[in-house]
Amino acid sequence: MARRAARRVEPLKDLQSSDPLVRRAAAEALGRMGERAARPEVVRTLAERLRDEEPDVRRAAAEALGRIREAAPREVVGGVLRTGDDDPLAPEIVAWVLGR
Repeated sequence: MARRAARRVEPLKDLQSSDPLVRRAAAEALGRMGERAARPEVVRTLAERLRDEEPDVRRAAAEALGRIREAAPREVVGGVLRTGDDDPLAPEIVAWVLGR
C-alpha cells in the first residue's frame, strides 16, 4: 500500500492559493493561532483576503484578524465595509469581529 506524503501546512503561503478552500483553511489556521500569528506580513495578507472573491474566505480572514486584533488595527478589519462588498453577511461579521 502506497503512503501519501503529508502536505506541510503553510498558512501564510496558502493564503495565496488558487483554491478557495485552501485559502479559507489557511485563514482559519492563522485565526486559531491568535496573537501568535500577529506578524505584519500575516496581518497584511489577511487584510488582502478581505477583498477575496469568495465570501467564505473573506469571513475567515475577518475572523482571523479579529482573533489577532492586538496587531490588526480596527481600520483594517473595518475596511471590508468600505469595499462595496455585496456579501450580505459582511457587515455582521465585521461587527462581530470589532465587538470581540
